[in-house]
Formats: sequence, C-alpha cells, structure tokens
Amino acid sequence: MTVFGGLPVTSAYTPAVDQVAVYDPATDTWSDTSLPAGSSPGPRFLHSAVWANYCVLVWGGLTASGGGGAYLNSGGCYNPLTNTWQGMPTLNAPEPRIGHTAVWTGTQMLVWGGVNSSNTYLASGGNYDSSLGWAPLEVAGAPSPRIFHTAVWTGTRMLVWGGLTESPFAVFADGGTYDPFSGTWAPIPAAPIAARALHTSVWTGTRMVVWGGTPDYATGLNTGAIWDPGTGTWTLTPVPAGVPEGRIEHVAVWTGQRMVVWGGANSDFSADLNTGGLFDPSGGPLYYYRRP
Repeated sequence: MTVFGGLPVTSAYTPAVDQVAVYDPATDTWSDTSLPAGSSPGPRFLHSAVWANYCVLVWGGLTASGGGGAYLNSGGCYNPLTNTWQGMPTLNAPEPRIGHTAVWTGTQMLVWGGVNSSNTYLASGGNYDSSLGWAPLEVAGAPSPRIFHTAVWTGTRMLVWGGLTESPFAVFADGGTYDPFSGTWAPIPAAPIAARALHTSVWTGTRMVVWGGTPDYATGLNTGAIWDPGTGTWTLTPVPAGVPEGRIEHVAVWTGQRMVVWGGANSDFSADLNTGGLFDPSGGPLYYYRRP
C-alpha cells in the first residue's frame, strides 16, 4: 500500500506534504521512502491516486488548507519498487481541481468532475495515457457538475454516481456511464435511496454497490443500493440488525466476494469511527466488526 501527500495537522492554514510511505502487510513494515529519486509532483491534498500497473498515478489537488492553497493540474507516477518518481505532462491536462475522481482502465487514467479555484463545479475531465499524454473527455451527455461523487471501472466503462454541489446546494442520486472507446456517455437513473455524497462505491465484476454517505453534511447514512448495468435496475441493500452505523468519508474495497467498509466519521463529523462491516451482495451474511 502506497500513501502520498495529505495534511499533517489541522489549523487555520496548513501546507500539504509530499511525503511517500509504502506498507507491506506480509511483513507488517513501512519502507523508508524519504528520499525517492526523481522529482516529486509536489505537496498536495484532496488529490486522486490510482494504481497504474507498476506505479501510483497522482493527480490534481490543493497545496494547502485555509484558503491559501493553489489548485493543481499536475501529477506524477511513483514506483514503489524502485522508489522513484516519473514526471507527468500538463499539456492538454484538465483544468486544476479538487473533489474529482480517477479510475484506471488498464492502460489509461480517466479523471472527471470536481471543483476549480473559482468555485465552479465541473462536468469535464481528461484521459491520460503515458504514451499519448492527455485528451479531454467528451462533455455531451455527461452527468451534471459535482464533487464528492464516486467512480468505478467495470472493465469497459467508468460508472459515476452521487455527489453534490454547494452553490446552490444540491445532492444527487443519479450518475452516468462513460465509454472511453467510443467517447460517449449514457445516463444512470436515480437510485431508490436518498441522494448522497462522501459515500463509497465498489464494482463486484457485474454490479456496482454504493453505501453510506450524507445527504446534508449532518446525517450519516447506513443504507445503500446495487446497480446492475446489464438490466438497468437498482436493488436496495439490506439494513439488518448490526449493520454499521451511518458514516461519511469512510473507505471501501471489494475482496472478490464481499464489500469491506471501514472507518470514516459519524453523521455530524463529531467523532471518527474505528468500526466497519463486510457485505455480501449475493445474499450471504453481513458481518459487523468493531476494533477495540
């Protein structure tokens, strides 16, 4: 696991960092990456990162909190095996932004959405290929502008869902599918659950599972839904006894059989959470875990 950037503390104005750390779960050790070769893309937070076959592609973000930071459209590729950075061009890159998403297709990185330094919410994005550079994503047919949405890669398409805008405030329960081979968008209809942002989504191989998030920055949700692009239908996730409490800004991964949810903050951001759960969308049991 490779970690890059972020904010070291919380204060009125905090510069981001450009430190890298690599964790090996087999040995339960962190590697010393204090002096990677090559040029770091620079300090940032609220950026995106995807695993790109042999390196971590980092892009976008903000250099500091508290209103004094610069929005970025730069990035880099970090190889944890060689502890080296490789540069990333900015020619034809999307405009600087935060709150966007990025997915890796196997050969390209797709970036979409977010908000720029003028507080303009974006429905644009870019396609990055290390051999060809940047090209813009098609705008026609894209979902409405938004931040704090999710995006997953199905193997042939990017699925974008949820998110919000703050001026005026609106939360979304719809999304879109983007086909990078034809450069076309198709809509995902609204899910039969509360609109939300700061949720999580995973791709199971055949379906997208969305869970958690908030509709209003004050309510943490413990509900979700499953989108089947083959049938174009939504189904609700169950809410049995013991389901993890509602939360925002948590993380989720797909194991091959289950969705694992962990951490985040409670409904009003007053407490961080060290709980989680495993969800089996095929109908198996839901497990609930709490770490002492």
